Amino acid sequence: MTSFDLASLGRLGASLQQTVVSDRLSPSYLFEGADHDLVREAAVSFASLVLGADAEGEARARVARQVAQGTHPDLHVQGKDKATVISVAALAAVLEDAHGSPVAGRRQVYLIDPAEAMEPEGIARYLKALEEPPGGTVFV
Repeated sequence: MTSFDLASLGRLGASLQQTVVSDRLSPSYLFEGADHDLVREAAVSFASLVLGADAEGEARARVARQVAQGTHPDLHVQGKDKATVISVAALAAVLEDAHGSPVAGRRQVYLIDPAEAMEPEGIARYLKALEEPPGGTVFV
């Protein structure tokens, strides 16, 4: 994964960075665009920013490396578990797991990729979960 700079998104990137810095995170963010790879890089960069918000210097760089490598203990990625969809069962497990505590910091990030692959019943469960979101969890 290449290093993506949220600043390249202009005002939107600056707004996302300010949201993290001011600790005013919403429970869920949707990244959308025609170039799936670019959208995914932006989402992963945002996840890195969220997970590294309390770190400084080398610790922040370590978080960024772990996120880029997919090894950070508080980054959870859910992709398609069937040929074309993220099943209701897979999403239900994610939503249950999301109520746990972060391992390495104050927050955990669940990256659902691609979000449009969620089955309709899974989307309904996801939206219901956001009515009472798990503390310390951010969905992207």
